[in-house]
Amino acid sequence: MINHVLIPHPANWASPPTFKRTWQSEIVSGLPGNETRSALRAVPRRQITFTITTRTLAERARLDARIEAATKSGLACAPLHGRACVLAAATVNTLTLASPLAWNWQAGDYAILLEDDQTCDVAKISAVNQNTLDLETPLQLNWFTGHLVYPLIFGKFSAEKQSALDGALAEQTLTVAELVSSRAVAIGSLPMIPPGIGAALIGSTFIVQ
Repeated sequence: MINHVLIPHPANWASPPTFKRTWQSEIVSGLPGNETRSALRAVPRRQITFTITTRTLAERARLDARIEAATKSGLACAPLHGRACVLAAATVNTLTLASPLAWNWQAGDYAILLEDDQTCDVAKISAVNQNTLDLETPLQLNWFTGHLVYPLIFGKFSAEKQSALDGALAEQTLTVAELVSSRAVAIGSLPMIPPGIGAALIGSTFIVQ
């Protein structure tokens, strides 16, 4: 998935996923000598930590392989557990979701439909029309009313030490933390640079081209 290793395993809600949002600000000195904070990030970066419990030896082997690949690359993507929407209807190129929505879908998001770690569909959203998501790429499988549709989170991957429950079962806690917010937007607009080697405007910084 665009250089990120997909971790398509369902979360074990016996240990509920935890969520974190991170802002960034800078402390600057005011003229009277007091301090104030200046925001450096318009929207926060998200992070999710969740636990996977494998049910068979084959699933454990697949999870181990995905964790090894994600650890080597440092990047992974996973369903944003806890933000799933319920599927009302699906065609090859659209998903219609039931209200209320647990996620504010936008064009550019990635959606994943998940049955198990071997049965899933991932598609990029090209447009959103109320509760209907238009897909940039077609679905490969048939999905029916009641399936869950998750947004994907992309970011830095980390994993805690695996806990073996028996020969087949194991628990693994993983974290995916965004490096750049999926909701990042440009703030304001850059001024037009006049022709010449530079220009000085009253109340602005001198610009040299």
